[in-house]
This record gives sequence, C-alpha cells and structure tokens, in this order.
Amino acid sequence: MSFYIENKEDVLVLAYNFDRLEGEELEEQIKRFAVNVPSILTDPGELFGWSSPPSLPATYILNPEGELIHTLIDIVSKNGNLLLNISPRADGSIPIEQKDSLLGLGSWLEVNGEAIYNTRPFKRFGEGPKRMASSGHFIEMKSDYNHENIRFTTNNDIIYAIQMGWTGDNKYTLIKSLSDSSLGKTVIKSINVLGTDEVIDWKITSDGLMVKTPIVSPNDYAIVFRIVTDGWNNINIKDEAVPMAKISVDG
Repeated sequence: MSFYIENKEDVLVLAYNFDRLEGEELEEQIKRFAVNVPSILTDPGELFGWSSPPSLPATYILNPEGELIHTLIDIVSKNGNLLLNISPRADGSIPIEQKDSLLGLGSWLEVNGEAIYNTRPFKRFGEGPKRMASSGHFIEMKSDYNHENIRFTTNNDIIYAIQMGWTGDNKYTLIKSLSDSSLGKTVIKSINVLGTDEVIDWKITSDGLMVKTPIVSPNDYAIVFRIVTDGWNNINIKDEAVPMAKISVDG
C-alpha cells in the first residue's frame, strides 16, 4: 500500500477475482467489498507468467522498465545477496518478460561483472538520494535511480564507483567520498570506464573526485568507473560503515 500511496500518479490499480466470477455475481462482489478500481477478467499471473498466489489477498506490482540491474548493484554495495524469484511455466519455459530481464542483467554483467563478482564493500556504500526501502525479506523502490546515485564496491586496491544512470557525454561527475582530504596520502594511479577503451579525464579537488564521462555510454543503465589506488584502507570517511563485532553463541 505504501508503494501505491507514494507512486499513485504513475500506478494503475486493477482488481481480479480469483474465484473467476463473472456477470451479476462479479458485480455483487464488487459492491459487497466496495471495489472502486477497474476489474479484469484474466488472471494477471497468466498474463505475465507468474505463479498463482498461495494466499489471498495478493498484490502484483509490475515495473515495465525494470530495476534488476540497479537492485543488484545497490544490494552488493551493502554486502548483501540478491534473491531472484523466477516462475517457470508448467512446461519449464521462462516467461518472456522475466527472460528479457535476466538476459539484460547478463549482458551488463558480461562487461561490468568485475565490479560485482568477488568484491567487498567500501567504507561507504554510496552517495546520492535514497531510492530503496526494505521491510523484512522484501524491498520496494521509492523512485527511480539516476546519475545522482553512486554505489561503491572494491577488489583489493581497486574501487569501483558505479553511476546508476547516464549524465551525458563528456560531463563531469563529482564523487564526494574521494576528496583530497578524504584521500590523504592515498594515491589514485589510474581511472577508466569499463566497456570502453576511451581515456577519460579526472582530477582530485577539495569537493571530491571529478571524473569525466566518455563520449559514448557503454550501456544505458549503470556506468562503472574503475579507480586503481595504491591501497584505500587509509581513506578517511567520517560516516564510514563499522564492521560488526563477532557474534558469540553460548551452548
């Protein structure tokens, strides 16, 4: 419900009766339960290849643009794991909408996988407006990611700054976490963008690291700046994440 309240201008709500009632019986149910949204006669699970809900009432939320790549990046930057729910049909085939999302994710990972696989979190998960809220085992998007959102991962002495959108060609992006005061004696050896051989300009300022985007975007979803350092452990960030203490279990 919170998702609908916050996005009601962009969300179309439809009702479906899983008892498959029609005609006067359906009209009576609509009046009885005061349903004030349009009803459809086709099971939405059949339309999109989803399994029928195990219990009712149930809510289906369909995001036609897809947020799979951004969701993966955000979760990995916070040292988490992404659990995907795929619902094959009875014949074992995967619905085309889910298949397209998975293939899109695979294409992005083919080029940018080193920023995801075998990585560890940085001292700060990212920068930019908060876009994701969580409740228990589920997540929901507060609004779309864009170039304002940056997420970090690391592998040895490499920092990956992942920009969640395209700001335009030859435009400077400010990474505030890597200012000259934060870097201290840490040396940045080189910076490149995954998926392109183009040499990009960058400079360290008191406000942060300024990196210029390439002339052509490697993809439409998330741009990865590969930042090679001489060791980033001494970077000073005021609100850096604190590792959890070891948990001891009695008995």
